[in-house]
Amino acid sequence: MSDERQPDLNSFCENDSTWPYEAYEFVLEAIERASGAGPESGIDEIHLSGRQIAVSALELAREWFGLMAPTVFECWGIRTTRNLGEMVFKLIEGGLLTRQDGDRVEDFDCVFNIPDDLVAGYTIAVPREGTAG
Repeated sequence: MSDERQPDLNSFCENDSTWPYEAYEFVLEAIERASGAGPESGIDEIHLSGRQIAVSALELAREWFGLMAPTVFECWGIRTTRNLGEMVFKLIEGGLLTRQDGDRVEDFDCVFNIPDDLVAGYTIAVPREGTAG
């Protein structure tokens, strides 16, 4: 996440307080990563499925927040992958993203379990006494 706020997103969030700015910024970053596009490319030109966006958000949350990912999502009010879809569709309504005719918010339903899958398989390697590390 950037220290500097994106003007279009900031303006959007002034009119929509469903989720905080940082949550929307996170979803846009997950979309950018899933598309393989850089920040200056037109991510609206690349179509992603709801599942692809949700999985990208899962991977990004694990990378950025580690074991704190469920806490961050809870603070943002993201309790299900459907919430991620609702955020995407709010961004579409606000003109920050585009959609195709077949896209539905239901495409985000039950992609993974929040909070369990955010930390599933997460391990912390602790060096044993007497071993180099």
